[in-house]
Amino acid sequence: MKIISWNVRGLGSSNKRRVIKDFLRLEKPDVVMIQETKKEKCDRRLVGSVWTVRNKDWDFLPACGAFGGILFIWDSKKLSKEEVVLGSFSISVKFALEGCGPLWISAVYGPNSPSLRKDFWVELYDICGLTFPLWCVGGDFNVIRRSSEKLGGSRLTSSMRDFDSFISESELLDPPLRNASFTWSNMQESPVCKRLDRFLYSNEWGQLFPQGTQETLIRRTSDHWPIALDTNPFTWGPTPFRLRTCGCNILVSRRTLEIGGGVFKETDGKATTNLDAIEQDGGLTFELLGQRALRKGELEDLILREEIHWRQKARVKWVKEGDCNSKFFHKVANGRRNRKYIKSLENETGLVLNNAMSITEEILLYFEKLYANPIGESWSIEGLDWSPISEESAISLVAPFTEEEISKAIFQMDRDKAPGPDGFTIAVFQDCWDVIKEDLVRVFAEFHRSGVINQSTNASFIVLLPKKSTTKKISDFRPISLITSLYKIIAKVLSGRLRGVLHETIHSTQGAFVQGRQIMDAVLIANEIVG
Repeated sequence: MKIISWNVRGLGSSNKRRVIKDFLRLEKPDVVMIQETKKEKCDRRLVGSVWTVRNKDWDFLPACGAFGGILFIWDSKKLSKEEVVLGSFSISVKFALEGCGPLWISAVYGPNSPSLRKDFWVELYDICGLTFPLWCVGGDFNVIRRSSEKLGGSRLTSSMRDFDSFISESELLDPPLRNASFTWSNMQESPVCKRLDRFLYSNEWGQLFPQGTQETLIRRTSDHWPIALDTNPFTWGPTPFRLRTCGCNILVSRRTLEIGGGVFKETDGKATTNLDAIEQDGGLTFELLGQRALRKGELEDLILREEIHWRQKARVKWVKEGDCNSKFFHKVANGRRNRKYIKSLENETGLVLNNAMSITEEILLYFEKLYANPIGESWSIEGLDWSPISEESAISLVAPFTEEEISKAIFQMDRDKAPGPDGFTIAVFQDCWDVIKEDLVRVFAEFHRSGVINQSTNASFIVLLPKKSTTKKISDFRPISLITSLYKIIAKVLSGRLRGVLHETIHSTQGAFVQGRQIMDAVLIANEIVG
């Protein structure tokens, strides 16, 4: 679903309506929210002059003379209207969306008068209570949230504090704005720019549409940039398998729990409530008391696994496992996902790529050039005098791997690092060690015999992480490699063996690569000598 909001500064001009119509034809939205229509009446002809989609419905908030006015249009083939609430500053529509139940979308146009802003916040608080839990509100709020949202900065005002309090108290998410920092300018030689337009949505909306992105679009008319909220810009292909930490100790019971796509569903959630109701009517038998205790234990286990699941997705290290912060974890995880999501890229010529195929090709081309072997003279270092290791150390390096050695390496590793193509974290090997240890020892025995790592074990995912908050080009990302957990374990065991003999071959004056030595020691020694 794609929602576009735009303060067009009046729909009276036929030329302006023609520009808006052409813009919407290219953007192909599902919902259009137009602020400041400056129209007291609206009919099908006016609506058709700005959006030509065949199946559409709309609602209209009249302007007060030549000020204000909201036009809310949607594709009725995709969204079915259930209810409409008209306020003094907003239009809120309840839609039925297949597969998720009812959701609310509100279009707002905030007043510029400080005296009317109090009424504006009261209206939004009322709408928030009405629309829980799936709510998205967007439009021209006519106020900034932070001083950084005005070019050159701004002092903190009471309106800014009220806006920030509304967002916090309503527990709304304020997604980052792509492509620009501001949504309005005075279009003068000495520009004044502010971020007056935005989308906000509830945490539940963010969970339903975790890949949603907010961005500014090309401004063809008006002094406001249009903004778009796209709930699912495009898909990159099938999601790879991942067994998360919360799944390690799950006892499979279809009656109690279903796990799919990272969403937890209690399929027998009313069992405990029904038993409590029976108790109110006359008491429980010994058998029913046992069933209730069992159901409560299963429910507690389900809640714990869900918290661990979201904690792992959020990658928050300072919160202990099992802390009751599910909503916090959801917000952090969705925020991380939105920051890393690549919706568009600018290539070397400045052309903006906005589909999965062209973005993929640009990424491949960039890294093929970056990591290609340079043409020219190669360099080598000769004449190095390495100290040989002892025969005993040499034998220890090539000795068969033992179960104790493998186990020690596994339990020294971070259990929650992101998995590679195998989908298993180290937590799986730690929690299921008694089950898989014999198979793992056989894998190490085969590796010792052949000296070759299986090709599938050596596979990896390349992940692009943003270097800064606003990313435009592929150079704004840094690549990291996610390798399989089995490869990590093999590397850990081998590094453990090398650690025991490195001190024999690395000179005592070397300040790195040996445990207990620090490269900064060399700087301190040099400083003492010079001093």
